[in-house]
Amino acid sequence: MHPNFDRDDHNSPAFYVREDGSLLTVYARHSTENKHYYRISNTDNYLQWGPEQTIEHDDSVTYMNLVRAC
Repeated sequence: MHPNFDRDDHNSPAFYVREDGSLLTVYARHSTENKHYYRISNTDNYLQWGPEQTIEHDDSVTYMNLVRAC
């Protein structure tokens, strides 16, 4: 999802199907930043992604674990 990230198991994106039919993907660098990056796909074409956005945290991050809140 990001061409400048290292390629390893920590940088693998997690995918979640949203209620509107689009995909949410979340990814991060390997414990070197305090950010999660995310993008949302087009509902008609999963290969078209919206702009990259970030969520900042107090500490570094690594693996993605997406859970739907009920």
